[in-house]
Amino acid sequence: MNINADISVIEDFASKLNCKKFSYGNGMLYRLPEENGDSWFVEVQPTQGLVFTDTYFSLLESVTYIYTVPKNCIWICSLYSGNITIIENGKRSRSLYQGIHLFKGKGTPIKIIINSDEPIWYTFSLVFEEFILKYMNNLSSNSSFFLYDNLSLNHLHYNTSDLIMIFEQLKYSIRNCKLHSMYYIGKVYEIFSIILSNMENDEAFKINHRHNHLSYENKQFMWLLKSEIDKNILNPPTIEKMQNIAEMSESKLRRCFKATYGKTIYQYIKHKKMEQAIRFLSHDEMSIHNIATALGYESASKFSEAFKKVYGISPSLFRKSFDL
Repeated sequence: MNINADISVIEDFASKLNCKKFSYGNGMLYRLPEENGDSWFVEVQPTQGLVFTDTYFSLLESVTYIYTVPKNCIWICSLYSGNITIIENGKRSRSLYQGIHLFKGKGTPIKIIINSDEPIWYTFSLVFEEFILKYMNNLSSNSSFFLYDNLSLNHLHYNTSDLIMIFEQLKYSIRNCKLHSMYYIGKVYEIFSIILSNMENDEAFKINHRHNHLSYENKQFMWLLKSEIDKNILNPPTIEKMQNIAEMSESKLRRCFKATYGKTIYQYIKHKKMEQAIRFLSHDEMSIHNIATALGYESASKFSEAFKKVYGISPSLFRKSFDL
């Protein structure tokens, strides 16, 4: 499917929500009715085969929407908040959690259920095959492999701090709708290069850790445990509760978790809290002291030290990069 500059990816959904459409910078703005409060979508299409959207909206009642994700495209979404369920034919329904999600478009319809119990806040990019073939094939023999049916992508390949930071930067660029198309093309290169690097590192990790092979049953327990931790990363379950979830002794639990995710439980929780820190810092209503407290640090200086170790920049300098 070719996408033209005058075709909106979200216009049909925006119409379902009774949005009004406005020209906005070099993009389009869709506003929900006044009774929904300050609710909107901003969409920008910087070049053929590439679409970015940032949105914040509240619903008065839950909405079910059937959307056919176009064939041969990659949809990458950074969800900040919202109660969203995705149902694909022949697959279990899945609730989207806060973080990065990636879907491969196969030209098949999916059911999206959006509940009204909390505001919906996300940023997404839709990258079509024509963009990949035009802009990326000459750079890497692996560029178009993202579209292959047999490609096995693990959430650890894309739900990373690096990608969260990129999408936080994109969020404000989309809202302003002023930047040149080169900016967005560069961001897609960044996104794909990070995913590629994570995949290559994952293969190396698998080779080096075959002696830690886990049974499928153990992996299922680790997937369940991670899901429970991710539900409320600011207040994760105690080690005793984790043992009950995984039905394992503490030593086996720790070994299985590290073998599955390449990090200790403590490292994983710390890592996820740093991802949450990025989101907190991109909004000016929270002070650095309050962010440190919310993340469980005893002082702002301790939090700043931990943040700088992970990202190489202090929280205050990171915030200045957003002009906050």
